[in-house]
Amino acid sequence: MEAESTWDQIIQPKASYLILGDVGTGKSALAYWLMERYSKKYSLATVVVGLPSNKLSLLPESFESISTPDDVANKENVIAYIDEADIQLAIEDVKARRYVTNFLSLPRQRHQILLLTFHYPRLVLARYLPFFAAFLHKRPPYLIEFASKSKGDALYQMMMKAEERFLELVPPNWQPTEKEPQPLEVIRHTYVVAPRIRWQGLLTNPTSSFWSQDLSEVWAITQVEGKGNEVKTILQFHPLIGTDGKTLISQEMRGRRVKLEDIHTKGRELGVYVDPFTNVQWIE
Repeated sequence: MEAESTWDQIIQPKASYLILGDVGTGKSALAYWLMERYSKKYSLATVVVGLPSNKLSLLPESFESISTPDDVANKENVIAYIDEADIQLAIEDVKARRYVTNFLSLPRQRHQILLLTFHYPRLVLARYLPFFAAFLHKRPPYLIEFASKSKGDALYQMMMKAEERFLELVPPNWQPTEKEPQPLEVIRHTYVVAPRIRWQGLLTNPTSSFWSQDLSEVWAITQVEGKGNEVKTILQFHPLIGTDGKTLISQEMRGRRVKLEDIHTKGRELGVYVDPFTNVQWIE
């Protein structure tokens, strides 16, 4: 009960929350538990953004699925979850600054709770951090330096502290397996940094009554298209391929990406990126 009481202080309407962590650490499970608990507590409708149609049957009938983050602007009194937000939302594009700022301001205007899940916080520009009421850390990626822009930034410091606490939960001599990529106690906990209530620490988090592992496996790639000041996020359900014509660009590779150059073609501005870990290049 003590953990749930602390969660109740942290999760409040009219606020956005950033969920961070490596693959398989329980980010989606945390988000769906928060949706189930706080939709009931605050009488909010539940909205999921960008969930493929073949996954809708995994959710309760009361959950609504919408196609893009743009649709969230039309919703009031909701708790909305954007899984893979580093793909669905143009949060790293400086040209989309106005769009992202307006989007992260929606909770106060529409009485919402926004939950955004990120694999790689390096994609979150520092200017947006004040918009989040709390940072909900699942266990960070093994190579934390690839997950942040620099060792001096705020999210890097949070992830280092989170990893220290998660290491305390790892049993001696534990080794990852395909069925258990993370220790169960690690998945059951979240390291929370909540500036609004001046609190940080580990909290246990249950799973929702409808949780299924299939809900954590969402494949969607986005691109940002714009004309003038209008910026639009568009979902594409096809893979991103490297310039070698065969390498599938994974979410982890996008998280580590470094821009090499800008290119202009057919009136569009694109970037050439490289994953420094694999040296694979691609254009998006």
